[in-house]
Amino acid sequence: MTEETRKARAFLEREPLLRVQALEAVRRGSAEVLARRADGVLLVDRDCDLPLLCADSAETALALLDSLPETGVLVNDFTELDGEISARFGLDGSQRCHNFVYLKREKVPVRTDLELIPLSEAQAELVSRHYHIHSLEEIRETIRDGRLLGGYSGSVLVGFIGRHEEGSLGMLHVFERYRRKGHAFAMEALMVNRMLDEGRLPYGQVVPGNEASMRLQIKLGFVRCERPVSWLFRTD
Repeated sequence: MTEETRKARAFLEREPLLRVQALEAVRRGSAEVLARRADGVLLVDRDCDLPLLCADSAETALALLDSLPETGVLVNDFTELDGEISARFGLDGSQRCHNFVYLKREKVPVRTDLELIPLSEAQAELVSRHYHIHSLEEIRETIRDGRLLGGYSGSVLVGFIGRHEEGSLGMLHVFERYRRKGHAFAMEALMVNRMLDEGRLPYGQVVPGNEASMRLQIKLGFVRCERPVSWLFRTD
């Protein structure tokens, strides 16, 4: 780890819930620091070419962005500048969300007959019919990477759950006929426990207003960051 990366990590660790994405990129060794100040850092997670802007002041946030000449997506935790940043880079889409982080060392207690089994590419279209954030090709890529798992009760597929490219938990869906049976809790608990076995920090992001998902994260033992982060992106 370079001296710049060590200093960046020390800054990020002041707000570990807010800046969990950037911290995880540093821990994985995939973070490239593009610019740094005492109260902010701009880095790129090279695993997924995702720029992450972390700053404590507007002045620092805007100065750091001088080191990012072009991008079609950016995660920003100084959300007061969302509009100005979007205009600067021609980003016409935005979504705020709250980080939820599993800080416990022990696994989530869960009693279930469900098993998590990697999905096949042949099941990509089924997933696409129920999950619309990613394109069909992006879903196929997630399956090829082994990041999308099916929740099986015996031979019956009741839903699916995955990890996004940058490492966050997500893509949780239970098919309607199997709801209200605790399957969402069971699938996410099994995924959290699997990530703990792999030495990963389980975390995810929930959009404001999705109260059902927020309640599920709290029930599982996740801690919510009250300050949101923003995904800013170009829709084309």
